[in-house]
Amino acid sequence: ELLKVFEKQTVILDLSLSNITEDSLDSLKDFNRLEVLVLTNTRITGSRLDQLSSITSLHTLDLTAIEFGDESVPTLASLKHIKRLTLNVHNLSRDGFASLCTKMKSLRSLVLSAAGNIDNSWLPHLADILRLNVLNLGFANKLDDDAIPLLAHLPALRWLSLEGTSITGAFPTDLGNLTKLDTLSLAHCTFEESQTLESLSKLRSLKQLSLNDCKNVTSLKFLRGMSKLEAIGLRETSLPDAALKELQYCPHFKYIDLDSCNVGKQTLATLSEMRALQ
Repeated sequence: ELLKVFEKQTVILDLSLSNITEDSLDSLKDFNRLEVLVLTNTRITGSRLDQLSSITSLHTLDLTAIEFGDESVPTLASLKHIKRLTLNVHNLSRDGFASLCTKMKSLRSLVLSAAGNIDNSWLPHLADILRLNVLNLGFANKLDDDAIPLLAHLPALRWLSLEGTSITGAFPTDLGNLTKLDTLSLAHCTFEESQTLESLSKLRSLKQLSLNDCKNVTSLKFLRGMSKLEAIGLRETSLPDAALKELQYCPHFKYIDLDSCNVGKQTLATLSEMRALQ
């Protein structure tokens, strides 16, 4: 009954941790201005999401931490206007994911949570979502360097998170196909000690890069080819002062996280010359 009071004016509705159930989703159908719906940590399974299909204004749906499985893919796909989706894939199979990508080709943003079951074989199905520009695969720890050529078939990508995956830093030349990518997170990855990350310099459009808490980052020479970079996270990388001098090759930095790095006089002198730093 309380929801009825606000149904004509609500644009964003967060029902996280509420007792909403599949049966009560029908009560939302008259929220004809609703654009964003958050159902995180509820008892929703997705089996009756089609009750929301009449809300043509709904473009963002967050289904983090719910029990979503293959059987619920058709009802989710009935929401034709969804452009941004966050989905718990713990109980989703590769075939279920393939069906989702085929049926929801209009997605622009896809965040996959509880993604420990995702491996490289899932990624080719993303090519069905032609205009996908935001993809979060964080902590899908079965993904490795062979994922990069598969992601390179997503030329519309602008924002990509591979943090917490098994990427080792041996980036293939295919990485350069992501010509529109402006934000990349590789935080919490463990690189092979021999990797210099030189291939990152192929990302000419990159503006934001996170290497926070990455293991075995030994050189920043790749920055010499990334003149558009505006923000970088190097927290907990323990880079020495001598390596940090490479920051000078990115004159447009507005934000640099050097927490727990070995910042010395040389780095401080370099930073003092960066007029754009906030």
